[in-house]
Amino acid sequence: MSTFTWLYVLTIIWLLIFILLRNNRELERRGIYVGPFYVFMKTTRLNSFIARVSNKWPLFWHILLDIGIAMGFGQLLFSIYWLFKNLIAFLRHPAVASPVYPIIPGITIDVRFFVKYIIPVLILVAFTHELAHGIASILAKVPIRSVGVIVVFCLLGAFVEPDEELLNKSRIRDKLRVFAAGSLVNLITALLFLALISSLFYSNPQGILVVDTIPGYPAHGVIPKYSVIMELNGTKILSISDLTNFMRSAKPGDLVMVKYIDPNGDLREAALRLKADIKNKTRPMMGVNIVNFFKSRIDLSIRSSYELWNFLLTTHIISLSVAIFNMLPIYPFDGARFLFSLLERGIKKTHLLKIIKVCIMTVAVILLALNIAFTFM
Repeated sequence: MSTFTWLYVLTIIWLLIFILLRNNRELERRGIYVGPFYVFMKTTRLNSFIARVSNKWPLFWHILLDIGIAMGFGQLLFSIYWLFKNLIAFLRHPAVASPVYPIIPGITIDVRFFVKYIIPVLILVAFTHELAHGIASILAKVPIRSVGVIVVFCLLGAFVEPDEELLNKSRIRDKLRVFAAGSLVNLITALLFLALISSLFYSNPQGILVVDTIPGYPAHGVIPKYSVIMELNGTKILSISDLTNFMRSAKPGDLVMVKYIDPNGDLREAALRLKADIKNKTRPMMGVNIVNFFKSRIDLSIRSSYELWNFLLTTHIISLSVAIFNMLPIYPFDGARFLFSLLERGIKKTHLLKIIKVCIMTVAVILLALNIAFTFM
């Protein structure tokens, strides 16, 4: 399905949902609210669960949340530093700059990958993030009014709704604990999943995995999906860089002997005659979509290794991204409330405080916007 078709179908579905379910009192009685291109659900059923968790190990949570305050400062400063450093990289050495973009299925990320990996990861990341906010609120003696989830077009989110009036009257320490808690837990999650990746997989690629083949090219119908290419004409191919180096000396029409491990784990060999890329007649192609293959330390099939690696890596990347970018001093991110709570305590002149807030947010927004803009240039 093309990007345009995907967005068109999704837009029609949302319009139908809005037309059929808007102002539905039965749904609203159950805490479900439908608007144009969004749905959110609020419930109090998880309030007691969060209270039980927070009251079970209060000393542990207090220590962890105090660590979260210190980490919050570090994450906030690092988020600004990283965006600035990455922007300089875009300007000077674009090849080494890291892409920065929102997760938008069909536009910035493949729809199938989004459904298969991103949605489960977002559920995990959002649940732990909001659970941490809830625990910090309970320990600060701030009741939780509700817990909810929200879907905006094709984006998924979650929220904990504390008693804002009581939260605003809380001690500065308690406020900082609440605002930093979510990103702290996301950072811990990122580190845990990085440790899992390191313990379950070898650090260096062990070949290149064929994720798919391209119709009209020699590999299509010959090399199965989820095969691992090991050699080309007797040259070991352990990574994409090895393949790139091999292809530099090849040309369209060359016969290449491909040694690969099929999805069942059997060693195979196939002869492929390289075909010219339709966009560049001098570039030889086998017609494979590939990724580096990181072999599992445990006994798993090639496909299972790939699926597990994808899930663990996706969880690590998204958790780390949320941990850092959520601490940017931009509303509605937690970093804004974290930093501005401190400023409100130290600066009593309302007009001056407002100017400082606007200046800080403007700088952060410009840095983020420029990084996103250069990503697509």
